[in-house]
Amino acid sequence: MDFKGWEDLDTRQWWIAALLVSGSLLVGAASTGHTTTTIIAAGAVVWSIAEWIQHPYQVSISNGMKITAYHRRWTPFGTLLDIVGIGVILFALVRYVRLGGQLL
Repeated sequence: MDFKGWEDLDTRQWWIAALLVSGSLLVGAASTGHTTTTIIAAGAVVWSIAEWIQHPYQVSISNGMKITAYHRRWTPFGTLLDIVGIGVILFALVRYVRLGGQLL
């Protein structure tokens, strides 16, 4: 997980924004006892970390120009985290429906 620093953060790194939002939601929901929301946020945190792993910072030089990109690079660990994160989110959504739409 290569992180360049805050000054170089750009909009192509959406998974970091998702991680910040879901991490904050996880802390807030866990501290107030909202179980379903906590499970959804935990799944989103795991999924965001997986996307961070799967999109490494890549630099190449073409025709004398420096090109930076975040192309997906499939890794077994990143794929496993993707599956776990999405599975946890789906579990929470099924739990939400079975409880009659209560996020507590």
